[in-house]
Amino acid sequence: MTKFLLVAFLMLLAGGTKSSEAAPPKWVGVASNSAFQPDLQVAYAKMRLTSLAGFTVVRQIIPWSPGQPWPSPQDVQSIRNSVAAAELSGIRMILSVSPYGRAPIGPGQRRQYRTFLSTLAHSLQGGTTDKTGLTLVHGVKDFVIGNEVNSPSFWRPQKDAAKNYVTVLAQAYDELKAISADIRVYGGGLASRGSVEYIKEMGKAFRESGRTKPLMDVLSYHPYGVNSSESPEALHEGAYVGFADYKKLVAALEEAFNRTAQAGSRLPIAYMEYGVDSIIPPHKRSLYHSAEPPSTKAVSEATQALFYRQALELAACQPTVIGTSFFHTSDESDLSAWQSGSFYADATPKSSLPAFRQAVVDAQSGAIANCG
Repeated sequence: MTKFLLVAFLMLLAGGTKSSEAAPPKWVGVASNSAFQPDLQVAYAKMRLTSLAGFTVVRQIIPWSPGQPWPSPQDVQSIRNSVAAAELSGIRMILSVSPYGRAPIGPGQRRQYRTFLSTLAHSLQGGTTDKTGLTLVHGVKDFVIGNEVNSPSFWRPQKDAAKNYVTVLAQAYDELKAISADIRVYGGGLASRGSVEYIKEMGKAFRESGRTKPLMDVLSYHPYGVNSSESPEALHEGAYVGFADYKKLVAALEEAFNRTAQAGSRLPIAYMEYGVDSIIPPHKRSLYHSAEPPSTKAVSEATQALFYRQALELAACQPTVIGTSFFHTSDESDLSAWQSGSFYADATPKSSLPAFRQAVVDAQSGAIANCG
């Protein structure tokens, strides 16, 4: 008995018990288009603000509309500026190429979307130099196909949406992998409401298609709460999936894709958008306009920082989650939109920034949680 106690004590000192396992390091980023600028210096200044918050990844949305077979030269230059600014700041860029409202339905529109995507991806590969002499070192290797494709706000029509999206995603996957096998294709960008059934419908469409190659390398997911006052630790019934409902999300992926060419329960998941609106203090109110919708239920800056840390703690111990991205570096000035940044609309820091930045650092080092 004495020998057993001694061994147990030594294991405890060495951190050998399961309850003391440190969380694996995971990236923490921000969803922001602030560095999408025609001027490289302005793009770099915006990206430096992102770096101050501790983020190592930026997700930027590039909109596409039917009838648009390629990005404009001006947009390509602004995108390249933001990517170069990210590289200078030690930040990795993820691009979401998203239909703006109307989805690419039918062979003609899908061809336009693929051409747009391919043109953009080719222009952003490492080693490419543009007419201004700007050379990208690493370029962009991460592309999200669509944004909240299970929401009518971003993908219309919703009738047969999952089936149509699977077709678009499969074609985009093949197009991007033909450019570089190193490109990572993210599928979904799914909104938290209705995501379970949508994933299952994607699986059904994938099986019926007879495809023998994957659709995606990573699932992009947006685990927003019902409103800003809801903790990420809240569990939900039904098809709503937040941070704490991770097992429900993995179960849906398992049912949809296990035993196919597409990874299911083991598919990496990136939490690509999450935000909590904070109440704007009186001395900053002049920076904003419009009115906060009552349904938002904005919280104090201290609660915002707490919820952001809780989100990272949960993600840290979810085995297939690879990273978390928060919505906005700086607030939008329109109160009917999002005030979820760690900086006010004038780019000055909120009181929540120090605590939030520490949570970001802890998550990226693996110190944020013990996953027993």
